[in-house]
Amino acid sequence: MPINPLDPTSFHHSSATLSNGKSFHWVDEVPPNYVHNVTRTLVLLHGFPALWYAAKGFPESSYTKHAKLRRYEWRWQIPVWVAKGWRVIAMDTIGCGESDKPEELIHYTPSSCAADVIALLDYLKLERICLVAHDWGAYIAWRVGIEHRNRVDALIPISVMYNPPASTYYPVDQLARWYPGIFGYWQYFCSPEAEHEIQANLSNLFDVYYRSLAERSSQPLRAPGEMRAGVTGQRVITSPADLMTKEEKSVYIQALEKYGIAAPLRYYKCHRERWDQEKAAEKDHSPYFSESLPVLFIAPTGDQFANEPFLSRSKPFIPNLEVAQITSGHFVLLEKRYEIAQIVGDWLDKLDGKLGRVDGVETACLPSTSYIETADQMEIGIMTPVQF
Repeated sequence: MPINPLDPTSFHHSSATLSNGKSFHWVDEVPPNYVHNVTRTLVLLHGFPALWYAAKGFPESSYTKHAKLRRYEWRWQIPVWVAKGWRVIAMDTIGCGESDKPEELIHYTPSSCAADVIALLDYLKLERICLVAHDWGAYIAWRVGIEHRNRVDALIPISVMYNPPASTYYPVDQLARWYPGIFGYWQYFCSPEAEHEIQANLSNLFDVYYRSLAERSSQPLRAPGEMRAGVTGQRVITSPADLMTKEEKSVYIQALEKYGIAAPLRYYKCHRERWDQEKAAEKDHSPYFSESLPVLFIAPTGDQFANEPFLSRSKPFIPNLEVAQITSGHFVLLEKRYEIAQIVGDWLDKLDGKLGRVDGVETACLPSTSYIETADQMEIGIMTPVQF
């Protein structure tokens, strides 16, 4: 059955308990003429509060009546990259989706999650891969590049630039006082009340979170207290969740109603454990990346974690770095889904010594079936299937 981005059941799902004792779920798409450890393999890592996709299955009403479910992490890029002849693996990281959800915070640090990625590679007997990662997935990818550099031959973090550990540990509350526009919402996610309030107001979370660059610029909700006000309904959101339809948001909410928000929030709450691990790792691993590791950082112009101060501070640590800027907010995989597929494809083609571009990426590169939207169809939330 060909991959259909509108139908998560058309992807090939796998799960297993790995050598570290943790169980993970992932999707694994193998192209025709695949040669193990010769064909380029991409491993994709998602961010918060996403999964590899959003949910393994859709409710009947959401899928058949409202087929414009198009903007979850990776599902539109996967068919494009598989059509180029690459193997593509997208995992639910620890605490997310159908993967394990241990309570100990140590399991959620980027270094611990990097070890999870390596355990998956060992299970699949993969020697070296390209990592493509967004948000918290990018934090994990950076640690793989430092701590397991012999297992990665290319690195493509999106939205979150490498940030070496500070010489001194600073708690999140202190960082929120110094940098309220960056760490204000972290402070809330780390608070004792966040789990209960967010779980009880999942719809509001997505209204606050999944907004376009323009809407986030006009109503940032980053300072201390503002995220909580948005989640609890004390602050009215002028353009709620304008990056997704009501049906898309419903699928996300159903996933988090099933799996819970507690485990994903641990990525923020493990701040101290993260710093301890990364400082300790400096004894064994240089904070500098190998000159032989090609790195493409995709920097949305409206993302606070990809702005010039972050780039300037981190560039000296990454000798083989290229930066691709794209006009978007933090959720670039939603705002610029095919531009991301194009940027990654072109850059890897260049690494592989290939010429030319992948033209018509939004249609012809999708296997077997694509979905063409007209302006009128977008208004009523219907897609028309077109066979190629």
